[in-house]
Amino acid sequence: PYLKHSDLSEAPKTSGCNLAGFVLVKKVPGTLHFTARAEGHSFDHAWMNMTHVVHGLYFGSRPSPRKYHELRKLHPLGLNPEWLDKLHGQQFFSEHPQHTHEHYLQVVMTSIEPKGGRKGSGYDAFEYTAHSHTYMSDSQPTAKFTYDLSPIQVRGGGGGCCKALRYPSAGAAAT
Repeated sequence: PYLKHSDLSEAPKTSGCNLAGFVLVKKVPGTLHFTARAEGHSFDHAWMNMTHVVHGLYFGSRPSPRKYHELRKLHPLGLNPEWLDKLHGQQFFSEHPQHTHEHYLQVVMTSIEPKGGRKGSGYDAFEYTAHSHTYMSDSQPTAKFTYDLSPIQVRGGGGGCCKALRYPSAGAAAT
């Protein structure tokens, strides 16, 4: 039950927070705001630094390693590691205090299905494009992630280009 001192890793010598979790949202536009705020505490906005690294941000569920391997064969353009998570590993620096970082995400559901339609071998994924910018804030600086889920769904089949477009149901959820 106890770790030896040699097995422990040293905590990073930087200040800041590490956030992890998920959010269930309806299929409507929305914004996630990250800022320093706590009841009973006051922060001097003029000294806040919103530098951050996005270790992972995706919509829907991630495919298992086995499913990802199958999907590489089916996706019309092939898959790369950033396929579902365009912001993975990106760093956003505040050169000065009080900078706000805004990230605009356009999310599209993509259905990948093999030719012949083998049951259970397709996959629905939420792909997104990201555009980010930074500006000096007059109020409390934040990191904002504004997402807009497209009403159009892209369907692709094994080795070929997109087969059809359709409108998915409005009740779908993204995490």
